[in-house]
Amino acid sequence: MNLPDYEPSKDKKRWVSYFDLLGFVEFVQKHQLVEVFSETLYCLREQKINARLIGRVKCAWFSDTFLFYSPDDSRRSFQEIDHASRWFFDWLVEQQMPARGAMAFGDFYPDKVNNIFLGKALADAAKCGEKYNWLGFVLHRSALKQMIAVGQPCSKSYKQWKAEYKNRKTNKIETEKVVAYLIPDLNSLKTMASYTDHKRHGRKYKNAIQFVKHFATSNRSSRSPC
Repeated sequence: MNLPDYEPSKDKKRWVSYFDLLGFVEFVQKHQLVEVFSETLYCLREQKINARLIGRVKCAWFSDTFLFYSPDDSRRSFQEIDHASRWFFDWLVEQQMPARGAMAFGDFYPDKVNNIFLGKALADAAKCGEKYNWLGFVLHRSALKQMIAVGQPCSKSYKQWKAEYKNRKTNKIETEKVVAYLIPDLNSLKTMASYTDHKRHGRKYKNAIQFVKHFATSNRSSRSPC
């Protein structure tokens, strides 16, 4: 077996968006493999459509994780990956597929041929995306810092919010300020929330709905998140 060589040209600073489907383990346990395959393929098809339609955005997938990544560190690349990420997240919510994720910036090495994806940007996006107890899409501090560096202002689609998370050291529920995408489809969130009878999952929906409802008025919506 020939192992792939390291290719320096692939090692760049990039924007990386990470999405994780919630409840995927339970779904796999309760459904036949053909149903799991169909559900995953459904998401993958939409992801690839988004990447193909929006500039130079690339995408990758493994299990219940979906990635978008940019070719470089530019402002244009942020705009393209941001568009693709929000579009994909909107679609997931509309299809009532619970997910959470984040965008980070930094070193990222993608090798699609050998299915190798490595780098701090991916690690930061995954850790940030899975941290908060809700359905949401967050801009990691590395992304916010690079946005300032390239002169990219925060869109009104993002809002600053105190998101809930579980402190793994103290085992207590705490909150911290994040800049998160404001989900436009409140009705789908409510519908998903009505389907779950699991207390822990129900709290995720409750937190996401509270976030969206808070910015329902025009005065609150006009505030800059950054």
